[in-house]
Amino acid sequence: MTEIQVLLTFMRQSKRNAIKRRSLDNWFETNDYWIKERQLKLFQQLQHSKVLRVMGTGEIIRVEAMQEYLALFDYMQNQRKSQLSHDHFSRWLTDQSAWHAKKTERLIRQLQCTETMKITEFGVVFSH
Repeated sequence: MTEIQVLLTFMRQSKRNAIKRRSLDNWFETNDYWIKERQLKLFQQLQHSKVLRVMGTGEIIRVEAMQEYLALFDYMQNQRKSQLSHDHFSRWLTDQSAWHAKKTERLIRQLQCTETMKITEFGVVFSH
């Protein structure tokens, strides 16, 4: 099993869609499997992974479980926006023609469990 498969299995078993860098570091410290060489191998594998994505904060996101979140993240990066107002966010949601209420609910839950982007009373904001 590759290092990326070990991490992916851990994330699925613990029902995590994302893992914060601090949590990952704690897991490395408490698990004998994660010697420095394996940690380095993991981060090399993550650079080319289509299953897991490393965000700017070091947070790792499961692509399969965070598709709505990543759609918004990519939109904001492509538009060079660090934040969206409520109106802009609402317009973006409306423009997602294939989206339904469940996808919007999933996006809100995904925003609540990550640290790269947060939703506030002012709109969606990058944390970095």
